[in-house]
Amino acid sequence: MEHTTVELEQAIEKLYEVFSKYPYPQSPSFGDSTFYDSQKDAAALAAKPLREIETWILQLYVQEAYFDWGDTNDFKHFLPRALEVMARYENDWLDSEVVMGRLRGQNDDGWKTWSLQEQNAIYEFAVAWWKARINESLLDSDHSYWWDTQLCILAQAFDDLTPFIRIWRDNVLLDSTLNYADFVTSFLLNDKKEMSSAYWGNSPDIEYQKIWIVLATPEVLSVLRERHDIFWQEKNATAILKAIQILEESLADSASK
Repeated sequence: MEHTTVELEQAIEKLYEVFSKYPYPQSPSFGDSTFYDSQKDAAALAAKPLREIETWILQLYVQEAYFDWGDTNDFKHFLPRALEVMARYENDWLDSEVVMGRLRGQNDDGWKTWSLQEQNAIYEFAVAWWKARINESLLDSDHSYWWDTQLCILAQAFDDLTPFIRIWRDNVLLDSTLNYADFVTSFLLNDKKEMSSAYWGNSPDIEYQKIWIVLATPEVLSVLRERHDIFWQEKNATAILKAIQILEESLADSASK
C-alpha cells in the first residue's frame, strides 16, 4: 500500500536536502554481529545512489545502525532513504518501528540533540507522514490494530503523542474523520486497556492510559458531534455516531466513579 501527499513529498525532499551534507561513510565501522557479511553488505549499500538503495540492504543496515554498523553521521546519511521507504511502503518490508526507534540514537545522541534544522526536518516528515496515514480510506474492515501500529511507530521517536492525536482530531476531511471515529470506538472498547504492538515495550497499559487521557474527553465528543452534523449523509457516517455513543457512555461511566 502506498499513499503519499504533496506535503509528504515535500517533507521527503527536505530530508534529502538537510541531510545531504553527510556523505557515504568511506570506512564504516563494524561490530561482531552475525547478521551480515560486513564487506559484502557495505558494498551493496554503496552500489547504488542513496535514493535507489534497495529495501533489503536498507533494512539490514537500520537494524544494526549504531550498535554494530557505523555511527551517528553514517545514520544521518542513510536516514532520508530509510524514511522515504517507510513512507512509500516500497518493495520489500521495512521495519518502520526500528527506523523511528533508531532516531533516539545511542548514548544520548538522539535526534533531539541534533541541529534545529535537522530536528525540524524530522518533525515535519513525521507530521506529513501521519496526515497521509489518517486520510487513507480504511473503514471497510477492522483496522484497530493497524492504528495501534501507526501510533507505536511514532512513539519510537516521540515521547508525547498528544500533538499527533490532536492533528487527527482537528483534521476535517471525511476519511480522517471516519478513521478517527473508528479508532475512538475500538480504543474505548479495548477490554485489556492496553496497547497491542510488541514495540510498545513493557508498559502497554501505561501507554494506553496516556492516549486515554487525550481521547476520552468532552472536547473529543464535541468534535465528533460537529463532524456528524457535517457528514451524516455520507456512506459509513454511522461510524461517527457509534463513536459518539461509546464516548458518551465512557464519560458517563467515568463521572459516576
